[in-house]
Amino acid sequence: MSDSQKPKNTDEFYCSSCGELINGKVEVCPKCGLKYNFLARIIGGGYSVASLILGIFGLIFLGALVIPEIIGLILGIKGLKTDKKGMAVVGIVLNSIQIFLLIIIAVIIAVVLKINP
Repeated sequence: MSDSQKPKNTDEFYCSSCGELINGKVEVCPKCGLKYNFLARIIGGGYSVASLILGIFGLIFLGALVIPEIIGLILGIKGLKTDKKGMAVVGIVLNSIQIFLLIIIAVIIAVVLKINP
C-alpha cells in the first residue's frame, strides 16, 4: 500500500467489503452498506485480544501451564498480521516472558535435582 492509499488520519479506515475509505465515526459503509461495530474496530481483532487474555491468564497463574503461553504467543504473532498491533505486541511480550521464565525454572529444578539426587 503506497502512502497515497493510506488513510489520512486515525479515524479513517477502509471498508473490508468494497475498499471504500470511510470516516471512522460512521456505522455503515456509504458505498456498499456494510455495517461496522465501532467498539470492535477500537479493540481490534480476536487474535490480539486472545493473546493478551492468555498472557494475563498466565500471569495470574504464574505461568504454571505451558500450553496457554504457547497458544498466546502464536495468536499474538497471527494478530500482528491481521489485527490491531498494540494488543498483539503486549500479548507476545507477556507470553514470551512467561515461556522464558518457565524455561529458567525448569533448568533450576533440573540442576537442583541433579545436585541432590
